[in-house]
Amino acid sequence: MNRRGFLASSLAAFVQPTPDPRAFVDRAVRALSERSGDGFWLQIVDAEEVLLRRRRGYERQDPVPLGSTRKWLTAALVMVVAEQGRVELDAPIGRWLPSWNTPDRTDVTLRRLMSHTAGIKRRPQNGFCHGLGSLEACVDKMAQAPLAVRPGTEFRYSSAGFHIVARVLEAAMGDSFTDLLSSLLLEPLQMSETTLRPAGPELEEMTGEIWSSPVDFTHFLQMLLADGTFRGRRVLSARSVRELETGQVDGVRFTGSVPAHPWWPEGHAWYALGVWRNAQDAGGRTTVVTAEGKAPRGGGWFVAWLDRRAQRAGCAAMAAPERSREAFRDLVEATCTWAGVESCEATWGVGED
Repeated sequence: MNRRGFLASSLAAFVQPTPDPRAFVDRAVRALSERSGDGFWLQIVDAEEVLLRRRRGYERQDPVPLGSTRKWLTAALVMVVAEQGRVELDAPIGRWLPSWNTPDRTDVTLRRLMSHTAGIKRRPQNGFCHGLGSLEACVDKMAQAPLAVRPGTEFRYSSAGFHIVARVLEAAMGDSFTDLLSSLLLEPLQMSETTLRPAGPELEEMTGEIWSSPVDFTHFLQMLLADGTFRGRRVLSARSVRELETGQVDGVRFTGSVPAHPWWPEGHAWYALGVWRNAQDAGGRTTVVTAEGKAPRGGGWFVAWLDRRAQRAGCAAMAAPERSREAFRDLVEATCTWAGVESCEATWGVGED
């Protein structure tokens, strides 16, 4: 090739258009969909509108179980009640639950329950609450069981802790968790298809199962992106929204099998209140949070994320996911790039069973 040909080919390579960032999102969506079994349902939003929808296999827009993603909603509900002055995050829960007002439980607080640092075992043994008939009776019985560790010393993932949180809200407000969730959170967010289905006779899930959809759940995400407002209505203060995303596990040991593969760098606080922390800025402020939940009895997987770098969020329901976690990570990072952010890497340690 002569010099003129070389310069022409070099110039052509130089002026080739930059790949459309949306193409990376489409590729990531396809990859996640291919790993989702017979059903895939995705919605990505900013604070004002829906940016992308995909649905396959979910013939109707029926709700699906959220699994552990419900912890994020429960934590937000606590912040609503705290803003009313009815609960305090750092007060002993024995203030509202007499059965927990014992010397060894004075350090069990709502904050620690919602950050898995209260020393509570992961979940009661099967049949633990059989025949008791109410969340109140089940939580009172849990108070008789020894703590796993001293509160505030270990991160020990505990679904049971969030059911105790629900009971604290009931005692503080004099109403059922179902009604509180509906009136204080779901109704203001116009999440009309989201419901709390009762627990079974053995109360294995104690407060029941929350069912929602990507359409409904993105209303919650939009409220958070907008620092607590949804369609002109204030649901949470901006301060409470930031509190939900603030790291809570500095200085504690990691213990247990959840997440299955923690890959956090030293010094990264991997959990906030009801949600995982996947990235932070140079000042330590949270930039990316994620939540995920497996439905009981093989009923699918629900994942959600919020990215303050990109001011975008999304969630997806998958019928039977296999090897989906890396594809989910790639989608979060691709959506960030789509928004024009230069650095979109995040730390990944989610993995609940």
